[in-house]
Amino acid sequence: MPGNLFKAFWNSVIIFLLVYTATYMPYKTCFIDTPSNESKIFDQVIDGLFTIDIFINFISAVEMTDGSVISSLKDIAADYARSWFIF
Repeated sequence: MPGNLFKAFWNSVIIFLLVYTATYMPYKTCFIDTPSNESKIFDQVIDGLFTIDIFINFISAVEMTDGSVISSLKDIAADYARSWFIF
């Protein structure tokens, strides 16, 4: 459900990862010639978390602008595929 504690925690994790990706990755691309193995593994873990986020969004209930909540998995998937999944 949209107000679930896990969903709030997960969204916080994703926001942190997006800030990391938006700030450190351009720096790393421009100024670090040879990334360490630890850095490569960390980046793969982050990619994995973003992949998991896609699946979580396909099964998370959605609150519509009129206040109603979509909880049917089929309707959630259709709504997500029409909106944010494209990005």
